[in-house]
Amino acid sequence: MLSPRLSECTECSSISQLLDIIDCKLTELAKNEYNNIIFSLNLPIQSETFGDLLNYKRILTNKLCNYDYACAFSLSAIASRVKVLTGGLTNCCVRKKAKPSHYIPIVPTTTTTSSSTTSTSTTSTSTTTTTTTLSPDQLCVVDWSKSNLSVTTYANGDPIPEVTNTVAWANLTTGAWCYYNNDPANEPIYGRLYNWYAVNDVRGLAPSGYRVSTSTDWTTLKDCVDNSAAKLKSVTGWAAGTAPTGTNTTGFTALPGGLRSGIGLFTSVGGNGYWWNSDTVSGNSMGVNFNGINSPSSVSNGGFSVRIVLI
Repeated sequence: MLSPRLSECTECSSISQLLDIIDCKLTELAKNEYNNIIFSLNLPIQSETFGDLLNYKRILTNKLCNYDYACAFSLSAIASRVKVLTGGLTNCCVRKKAKPSHYIPIVPTTTTTSSSTTSTSTTSTSTTTTTTTLSPDQLCVVDWSKSNLSVTTYANGDPIPEVTNTVAWANLTTGAWCYYNNDPANEPIYGRLYNWYAVNDVRGLAPSGYRVSTSTDWTTLKDCVDNSAAKLKSVTGWAAGTAPTGTNTTGFTALPGGLRSGIGLFTSVGGNGYWWNSDTVSGNSMGVNFNGINSPSSVSNGGFSVRIVLI
């Protein structure tokens, strides 16, 4: 039973912080176990640590919520032990963060209803037409980044190499990035291009708190905009003749950043935009071009843009 002592508890902020740190470590260990199974890795599981942290979480939760709860461990002793078990973590944002300004929810239009009534001296007819769309709390709401990803390190801080040489790019079997046409002037507009190995690297391409978009995200987005490329495309920046003309009613601002082919050549800037999916199968990508929204063929050492979403 929750206690009213929360409003007068002097140690509750410390307990809440410890619970956050514990949750952070538990999440890390759980992800390691998942990645070991899916990717045949050998990341540390630490079953004893997992069990001890769960026990301390139970104790701290009881301390936080119950007037009468008592145990043999002092708060300082628990804090000291948690510090050892978590490798010295001091804080961790486990709970969902506030949406930053550079993210937008992609939502469908609101439901609209129209009606008309026709009457004569003997009959009366009423017709109601309703256009039903998904409500904002359904799958259409995904917090997409407004611009393409442009990072040079993995989530753990390890550097991602820039590869400019054509032959070297074609022979890559590890993660890399480049500017379109190897020109840094393109970065503020289109971001960076990444190969599949960078997207699929277990260290994570997206910054902490975000993830690379999935094929499900793109399918949902296509459904939400009725497969209309115009609603996703920026109003300017596309070459003349690349119909449909962008309206950008979603705020997605898809730009034609082009691609780098598997043999290291650059093409399609101004006319097409391509983005990787994070699905663990090489060759997953999406494109927005003059034909609409589609799934172009791709290879692991091709260079595409990346969009990330808020977790």
